[in-house]
Amino acid sequence: MPNSVNRSAHTPGPWRVVEGGICLHVVSTDAGFSTGCISFDGRGLANAHLIAAAPELLDALAVAVRTIRTWHGLGMGANEAQAWALYQASPEMRQITAALAKTEGR
Repeated sequence: MPNSVNRSAHTPGPWRVVEGGICLHVVSTDAGFSTGCISFDGRGLANAHLIAAAPELLDALAVAVRTIRTWHGLGMGANEAQAWALYQASPEMRQITAALAKTEGR
C-alpha cells in the first residue's frame, strides 16, 4: 500500500458547493474544477457536500494511514515491516486501501 496519494492527479481543494440556477455545482476555490449539474432533488445537496469534502477526506485518510503505521510499529524493531504487513491484511486497512485505490482509479 502506498504511503502517499498522487495528489497531482486531481484538482487541489478546497472545493465548495455553489448554486447554479436550477442545480448545484461543486467548484474548486481557484475555479480549476467544476462538476456538472447536481440536482437539488432528493439527496443532491448531501451528495454535493460529500463531493466537496473529498480533498479533505483524502488528506485525512492519508494522515491516518501514516499515523497507524507509525504507532502500530512502535517497539517492534526489526519486526516492524512484518507487523505492518500483517496489519495491512486487517479488515480496517483493507477498507482504507480500497478507498485510496478508488481515488486513483484502481
